[in-house]
Amino acid sequence: MYLKLQKKNLLLTNSIFFLLFLIFLNSCVTVTTVNDKNISTPYNPSSSILHPQYFVHLKAENKTHLYLKINLLELFFSKITKEQKLKAKLKIKYYIYKSYKNTNVVDSASRIIEIEKNQQKILTTYIEIKEIELDSYLLEIHTQDMYRKISVKSYIFVDKKSKGSRQNYLVISYNDLKPYFQSFFRPDNKLRIFNNRSNSEFIFVKYYKYEFPLPLPPFSTIYPIQNKIIPDSIYKITNNNGIEFSQKEKGLYYFQTDTSKKEGLLLTNYGYNYPVVANSQDLIKPLQYLSSTNEFKELNKSKNKKLAIDEFWFNCTGNYKRSRELIRVFYNRVIFANVYFSSYTQGWRTDRGMIYTIFGPPKTVYKTSTSERWIYGDKKSFKRIEFLFRKINSQVSDNDFVLQRNAAYRAYWIKAIESWRSGRIYAFTN
Repeated sequence: MYLKLQKKNLLLTNSIFFLLFLIFLNSCVTVTTVNDKNISTPYNPSSSILHPQYFVHLKAENKTHLYLKINLLELFFSKITKEQKLKAKLKIKYYIYKSYKNTNVVDSASRIIEIEKNQQKILTTYIEIKEIELDSYLLEIHTQDMYRKISVKSYIFVDKKSKGSRQNYLVISYNDLKPYFQSFFRPDNKLRIFNNRSNSEFIFVKYYKYEFPLPLPPFSTIYPIQNKIIPDSIYKITNNNGIEFSQKEKGLYYFQTDTSKKEGLLLTNYGYNYPVVANSQDLIKPLQYLSSTNEFKELNKSKNKKLAIDEFWFNCTGNYKRSRELIRVFYNRVIFANVYFSSYTQGWRTDRGMIYTIFGPPKTVYKTSTSERWIYGDKKSFKRIEFLFRKINSQVSDNDFVLQRNAAYRAYWIKAIESWRSGRIYAFTN
């Protein structure tokens, strides 16, 4: 489907995903970074042993919690004497900056956590952020395995101005009574949702059933008209120290304490397997990036979709072993795109997810409060490609970034697609 782009109406149907293109292209935004620090590690799981997850909860006017979740199998357990139990030692240190532009440290603090080795596989905890007189600020978080002497950095922008934004909500899983870190849930999940900063009697839920179309190719010069999506239903739940929530229906659920304002909490239901792509239909959909329109139609019409998918990849390689490797890498990229970039649509269907799936994890990422700049190849030479994603003021999500498209990307895109179709895993240096 993406090889030929023969049908103009196919491109025009993607009108909702790319909102505000004309505004972005006509605006002049200077990309300023946090000391020009490369923060690509979170998008490249193989670049570090540690993969901590964080989110901020604005619990009260003067109380902010930084929640942490980490797989204990990623930590090194040791003991000083034979009598002692095996322990891991984790150090969490954060720095507060006024913004991405102003990198003078406003405040900092650290906490050391000792963990005894037992049957526990996941550590979930929080540390309290020192209260400072700033309405918004940037957190730089260092997570260090003190015995292994390795660390990774994470960044979170904190905005205390609004009482209705996502950071005011705390989602708890009924399964283990622990904080819920994902923006997506399964039909069998049962959650409890809190917003302690709001005095609202109700929490309103807007339900959107709409499935957003696939993003346009990076070289597209067609910019659709902005469309506003209308919720399929709106209902309210009494806010009695939080609400209980579970839904089997797929779609988007947007929680607000004040529907006259834009801010809220988005949770999405993409089925039982998400973010994994497990069934044949889920495996076929990402092939739209690699297939022609007719090929994709034939894949969808196949009575034995699993066999059709296998044949698609075998035709790319002519070798079953190489086909399995292509399948492994391609769908791993789809899964990680779902984890990293999920918003009002599945992660692989977003602009960042599209580039991530086809080109792989970026070697260099520079981030600001309004943009991400991805660099593939050597940033000091001419043999590189850059993608600039601008954050948009989305109707329902705070994780929406739109690619600034350019006709010059056509050659790079075609080369990448041809690489996959020739049985080679694409990397920019190919």
